[in-house]
Amino acid sequence: MWVITVSRKTKVKLLLFAGLLILTGVSRLRAQPALTQTVAGQLQAIDKVDTAKPAVALTFDLTWGEKVPPMVLDALRKSGAKATFFVSGPYAQSHPSIIKRILEEGHELGNHSYRHVRLSAYDSSTVKSEIEKTHSIVKEITGKDMKLFRPPDADYNDTVIKGALDLGYTTVTWSLDSLDWKSPGKDFIVKRVLRRAKKGDIILFHASDNAPDTPGAIPDIVKGLTEKGFTIAKVTDLLSIEAD
Repeated sequence: MWVITVSRKTKVKLLLFAGLLILTGVSRLRAQPALTQTVAGQLQAIDKVDTAKPAVALTFDLTWGEKVPPMVLDALRKSGAKATFFVSGPYAQSHPSIIKRILEEGHELGNHSYRHVRLSAYDSSTVKSEIEKTHSIVKEITGKDMKLFRPPDADYNDTVIKGALDLGYTTVTWSLDSLDWKSPGKDFIVKRVLRRAKKGDIILFHASDNAPDTPGAIPDIVKGLTEKGFTIAKVTDLLSIEAD
C-alpha cells in the first residue's frame, strides 16, 4: 500500500484542480473541493498529511454491529476526542440513530461504499453506484453531504479514485493500522498506536462488533497521544493543516 503525504504545495495544486472540476460541472453531488494525487502516473488515495504540527486523525470503519458502535462513541465522548467514521450504506440505513449521533457529538461521516467488496474489480458505473447509494442514504438521514470516501479494504485503482473524484469525494485510506480487527487485546492496540504514531498519520480503527477491544483502548490512546503533544483531528481538519 502506498503512503501518500500531502504537502502544502501539493494541496494548492490539488485545490486548484478540484476547483476546475467544479467549474466544469464534474462534481455532481456537491460543490466541495475533492483531493487526489498522482504517483508514477497512477491516481492515489491520501494516506497521510504533511502537517506543520504534530496532529493525527482517528478514523473508524463501521459496517455492522449493535454493541461496539455506541461503546466507541461513549469512549470518544468521555475522552473529548473527535473522529471520522466511514460507514456503509446498509449499516446507515438500519441504524439511523447512530448515524445522527455521530454528527451530533461533533464527529464527521465518510462514505465506505454500499457493499464491502473489492471495488477495483468493477467498472466506473458500478463504483459510482456503490458510492452514490450510501451517499443518498446518509443524506436522507442527516441532510448532510459527505466529503470523504474510503474504499473497502483500501482496495482501489484509477477507476475507483476517478469515480469518487467525479462525485466530489476525496479518497482516504490510512498510514497506521491499529490492528484492532484482529482482537489482539486492549493493551496491544494502545501500545501499537502510541509507539508508531507520527504527525500527519491517519489511524485506522473499527467501530463494528468485530473490534471488541477498541472502546477500552480509546481513552488510553487519546491520553497518550495528547501527552506526546499530538492534536487529534478529524480527517477534514487534518487536511486543512498547512505544512511549513
